[in-house]
Amino acid sequence: MNPKINKRVILDVNHPADVHFIKNLYFDLIKKDYTVLVVASKKPLTYELLAEYDIPHQQIGTYGTTNCSKAFNWIWLNLKMLLICLRFRPSVILGTVSFRGAFVGWLLNIKSYCFDDTQHATKQIALIKPFAYRILTAPNYIHNFGEKHIRYNGYHELAYLHPNRYIPDPAILDLLGVKKGEKYIVIRFVAWNATHDAGIANGFTDENKVYAVTEFLKHGKVFISSEEALPDEIKKYAIKIPFTKIHDMIYYSSLVFGESSTMASEAAVLGVPAIFLDNSGRCYTDEQEKRYGLVVNYKIKQQKAAIEKAVELLKLGYSENKAFFDKKREQLLHDKIDVTEFQLSLLEKAIS
Repeated sequence: MNPKINKRVILDVNHPADVHFIKNLYFDLIKKDYTVLVVASKKPLTYELLAEYDIPHQQIGTYGTTNCSKAFNWIWLNLKMLLICLRFRPSVILGTVSFRGAFVGWLLNIKSYCFDDTQHATKQIALIKPFAYRILTAPNYIHNFGEKHIRYNGYHELAYLHPNRYIPDPAILDLLGVKKGEKYIVIRFVAWNATHDAGIANGFTDENKVYAVTEFLKHGKVFISSEEALPDEIKKYAIKIPFTKIHDMIYYSSLVFGESSTMASEAAVLGVPAIFLDNSGRCYTDEQEKRYGLVVNYKIKQQKAAIEKAVELLKLGYSENKAFFDKKREQLLHDKIDVTEFQLSLLEKAIS
């Protein structure tokens, strides 16, 4: 590579899942002598994850949770990104649904690569589309962005959970207090306050949260990750492990259940069955259900049916269940790519 070429890259982080999505790319770029700046807005766990992975980053604050705060901070964070880019002078900005990266890139003639896997996030998509240099999605993503659209054969989760990038650590079992081969269930409840969650006023009811835990406990231990306070009856099942150990916990689990599409997809690529509840669905969890049988999708109103399906899966023996879903995972991995390798190749071509 020509030493005069600007090898300066901004990786834009707007969500805890984005930290996982860019972490391997960050370290690969550093090894290749790129100068990399991670810019991060604040959401629960985002800054903590960056710190645990020892990734230096520039914090630019939060968008807030109300419409008023989001409108004001949207302008303020875009201004901060503009000032950062004027100082740092990157040749490329890469992020997930990164409006600030796309808009500032357009203003300053910087190539911006915006990855998206949430096709119903129409407001964010409408804002990004005019400004992004390239928009990158899975093949079955329903929107078409014309010449600037790149479809790649992978999921975001394969940037950090592909076997080339991730090796599970069985030490998590001691941390959780479970034996090898012992069943346990991971539950995830979310707060439903993201912009793309507008119109979904309520997720799981407290009554059904308690009911789900009660039923699952008949088949194994239960660990809950929740963005909101749990009912008193099930607070003792809240997860208390380092943030960076969450994928190890998923890998050795018998089932992932809840309202997080990301966690459902993480389970799928790790060969763990998942049940996902959401009114809008996701193109990737749809594929993981229809093509690979690793996810079962439900609407929010189908909470009891989802719990019944979970119990049905948990009644299977651990060894038989694991072998069955490991085979499905093998097919998924055969079909899909190492997404970090794709990201790296993309940036190297853009900068060369």
